[in-house]
Amino acid sequence: MLPENLLRKLEVIPEGCWLWTGAKSNNRFGIVKWKKRTWKASRLIYTLLKGEITEGMYLLHSCDNELCVNPDHLREGTQKDNMKDMYDRGRQKHNPTSGEQHHNAKLTWDMVARIRLDTRPQHIIAKECGIAQQTISEVKTNKIWRI
Repeated sequence: MLPENLLRKLEVIPEGCWLWTGAKSNNRFGIVKWKKRTWKASRLIYTLLKGEITEGMYLLHSCDNELCVNPDHLREGTQKDNMKDMYDRGRQKHNPTSGEQHHNAKLTWDMVARIRLDTRPQHIIAKECGIAQQTISEVKTNKIWRI
Protein backbone atom coordinates (compact mmCIF):
# COMPACT_ATOMS: atom_id res chain seq x y z
CA MET A 1 0.00 0.00 0.00
CA LEU A 2 1.21 3.48 -0.86
CA PRO A 3 1.49 6.27 1.71
CA GLU A 4 -1.41 8.76 1.70
CA ASN A 5 0.73 11.67 0.48
CA LEU A 6 1.54 9.69 -2.70
CA LEU A 7 -2.01 8.39 -3.17
CA ARG A 8 -3.28 11.98 -3.23
CA LYS A 9 -1.11 12.62 -6.31
CA LEU A 10 -2.68 9.82 -8.39
CA GLU A 11 -5.68 9.85 -10.69
CA VAL A 12 -6.86 6.41 -11.81
CA ILE A 13 -8.40 6.46 -15.29
CA PRO A 14 -10.56 3.80 -16.99
CA GLU A 15 -7.65 2.44 -19.08
CA GLY A 16 -6.04 1.38 -15.81
CA CYS A 17 -3.35 4.06 -15.81
CA TRP A 18 -2.46 5.78 -12.57
CA LEU A 19 -1.74 9.32 -13.73
CA TRP A 20 0.73 11.34 -11.69
CA THR A 21 -0.84 14.70 -10.83
CA GLY A 22 2.08 15.99 -8.74
CA ALA A 23 5.17 17.84 -9.91
CA LYS A 24 6.59 17.15 -13.36
CA SER A 25 10.09 17.45 -14.75
CA ASN A 26 10.92 19.38 -17.92
CA ASN A 27 10.53 16.23 -19.99
CA ARG A 28 7.01 15.70 -18.62
CA PHE A 29 7.64 12.74 -16.30
CA GLY A 30 6.34 12.91 -12.75
CA ILE A 31 8.86 13.73 -10.06
CA VAL A 32 8.61 13.52 -6.29
CA LYS A 33 10.79 14.14 -3.23
CA TRP A 34 10.99 11.05 -1.02
CA LYS A 35 13.27 10.65 1.96
CA LYS A 36 15.55 13.54 0.95
CA ARG A 37 15.91 12.28 -2.63
CA THR A 38 14.24 13.35 -5.88
CA TRP A 39 12.73 10.41 -7.78
CA LYS A 40 10.92 9.88 -11.02
CA ALA A 41 7.45 9.14 -9.70
CA SER A 42 7.17 5.92 -11.73
CA ARG A 43 10.45 4.58 -10.30
CA LEU A 44 9.47 5.38 -6.72
CA ILE A 45 6.03 3.81 -6.96
CA TYR A 46 7.41 0.76 -8.78
CA THR A 47 10.09 0.37 -6.09
CA LEU A 48 7.60 0.73 -3.25
CA LEU A 49 5.11 -1.76 -4.72
CA LYS A 50 7.23 -4.21 -6.72
CA GLY A 51 10.72 -3.92 -5.26
CA GLU A 52 14.09 -2.55 -6.25
CA ILE A 53 14.87 -1.82 -9.88
CA THR A 54 18.01 -3.48 -11.17
CA GLU A 55 20.88 -0.98 -11.25
CA GLY A 56 21.26 0.65 -14.66
CA MET A 57 17.83 -0.48 -15.87
CA TYR A 58 15.03 1.73 -17.16
CA LEU A 59 11.27 1.41 -16.69
CA LEU A 60 9.38 0.99 -19.95
CA HIS A 61 5.70 1.94 -20.22
CA SER A 62 3.41 -0.63 -21.85
CA CYS A 63 0.61 1.94 -21.96
CA ASP A 64 2.65 4.68 -23.73
CA ASN A 65 1.50 7.21 -21.12
CA GLU A 66 4.54 8.96 -19.68
CA LEU A 67 2.56 10.17 -16.64
CA CYS A 68 1.39 6.65 -15.77
CA VAL A 69 2.93 5.22 -12.60
CA ASN A 70 0.88 2.01 -12.43
CA PRO A 71 3.54 -0.65 -11.74
CA ASP A 72 1.51 -3.17 -13.77
CA HIS A 73 2.10 -0.93 -16.82
CA LEU A 74 5.86 -0.78 -16.22
CA ARG A 75 8.64 -3.27 -16.90
CA GLU A 76 12.40 -3.16 -16.59
CA GLY A 77 14.52 -2.85 -19.70
CA THR A 78 17.82 -1.51 -20.99
CA GLN A 79 18.31 1.85 -22.69
CA LYS A 80 18.49 -0.07 -25.98
CA ASP A 81 15.12 -1.75 -25.16
CA ASN A 82 13.70 1.67 -24.32
CA MET A 83 14.84 3.23 -27.61
CA LYS A 84 13.62 0.25 -29.66
CA ASP A 85 10.28 0.40 -27.88
CA MET A 86 10.02 4.14 -28.60
CA TYR A 87 10.70 3.70 -32.33
CA ASP A 88 8.54 0.57 -32.66
CA ARG A 89 5.61 2.43 -31.11
CA GLY A 90 6.18 5.65 -33.08
CA ARG A 91 6.77 7.78 -29.97
CA GLN A 92 9.96 9.54 -31.04
CA LYS A 93 9.71 13.31 -30.96
CA HIS A 94 11.14 13.64 -34.45
CA ASN A 95 11.42 11.29 -37.37
CA PRO A 96 15.11 10.49 -37.60
CA THR A 97 16.40 9.56 -40.99
CA SER A 98 19.43 7.54 -41.84
CA GLY A 99 21.64 6.94 -44.80
CA GLU A 100 21.50 9.46 -47.62
CA GLN A 101 18.41 11.14 -46.15
CA HIS A 102 20.20 12.16 -42.95
CA HIS A 103 20.82 15.91 -42.93
CA ASN A 104 24.53 15.40 -42.17
CA ALA A 105 25.15 12.59 -44.68
CA LYS A 106 28.34 12.95 -46.69
CA LEU A 107 28.00 9.58 -48.40
CA THR A 108 25.46 7.96 -50.71
CA TRP A 109 24.67 4.25 -50.96
CA ASP A 110 26.56 4.19 -54.25
CA MET A 111 29.66 5.64 -52.54
CA VAL A 112 29.33 3.12 -49.70
CA ALA A 113 29.23 0.23 -52.18
CA ARG A 114 32.36 1.56 -53.93
CA ILE A 115 34.17 2.07 -50.59
CA ARG A 116 33.47 -1.52 -49.58
CA LEU A 117 34.92 -2.82 -52.84
CA ASP A 118 37.93 -0.49 -52.83
CA THR A 119 41.14 -2.31 -51.78
CA ARG A 120 43.33 0.79 -51.49
CA PRO A 121 44.52 1.99 -48.06
CA GLN A 122 41.71 3.55 -46.06
CA HIS A 123 43.43 6.92 -45.63
CA ILE A 124 43.60 7.34 -49.42
CA ILE A 125 39.91 6.48 -49.85
CA ALA A 126 39.04 8.86 -47.01
CA LYS A 127 40.96 11.74 -48.56
CA GLU A 128 39.31 11.14 -51.93
CA CYS A 129 35.82 11.07 -50.34
CA GLY A 130 36.49 14.03 -48.04
CA ILE A 131 35.73 12.08 -44.86
CA ALA A 132 37.69 10.66 -41.93
CA GLN A 133 39.62 7.41 -42.21
CA GLN A 134 37.62 6.16 -39.17
CA THR A 135 34.43 6.55 -41.22
CA ILE A 136 35.92 4.43 -44.01
CA SER A 137 36.83 1.77 -41.45
CA GLU A 138 33.30 1.77 -39.98
CA VAL A 139 31.75 1.52 -43.46
CA LYS A 140 34.01 -1.39 -44.39
CA THR A 141 33.29 -3.26 -41.13
CA ASN A 142 29.55 -2.61 -41.46
CA LYS A 143 29.37 -0.62 -38.22
CA ILE A 144 27.67 2.19 -40.11
CA TRP A 145 25.69 2.20 -43.35
CA ARG A 146 24.48 -1.33 -42.62
CA ILE A 147 22.74 -3.25 -45.35
